[in-house]
Amino acid sequence: GFMVGATLSYRRLPIVDLELQVLYLEQGGELEGAIEFFGETLEGQAKLRIDYIAFPLLASVHAPGAIVRPYLKAGPQIAFRISADAELDSASNVTVETDIKDDTNTVDFSVYFAGGLEFPLTTISAFLEIGYGIGFLDVFKEDQNIGEPINAKNHVLAITAGLSY
Repeated sequence: GFMVGATLSYRRLPIVDLELQVLYLEQGGELEGAIEFFGETLEGQAKLRIDYIAFPLLASVHAPGAIVRPYLKAGPQIAFRISADAELDSASNVTVETDIKDDTNTVDFSVYFAGGLEFPLTTISAFLEIGYGIGFLDVFKEDQNIGEPINAKNHVLAITAGLSY
């Protein structure tokens, strides 16, 4: 999915930062099998999309350097669901789109790890980063209305590029 956001960084030591981020995240996945929909069982593949507002709090360690500075960061993240929908393409060529917000949990808690390269320019820096988030809470509520219980946790691979001031 898509991600956009802002970071507030506090540098206490020469190579250590503390970052608070605010992010809009599109996350999703695919399910295959049978699903019960308004009393009818449909067989096929469903695409899920869940949007969150996330707040990662990360500790970041930068290697000293002038031209390219590698860094590592890690920390907890709490995210609040703002929307959730599913699109089912059934084996009988029927497409069903539905809001699944009531079947998903409102909060996700995860830990995020990342590494990247920072390229200092004049008064700004560019960066390229790859990270991985591991969710601890189930995406779906225990009492969802979509047939068999679905146990799923968010696992997110992120490739991020941006500018910092």
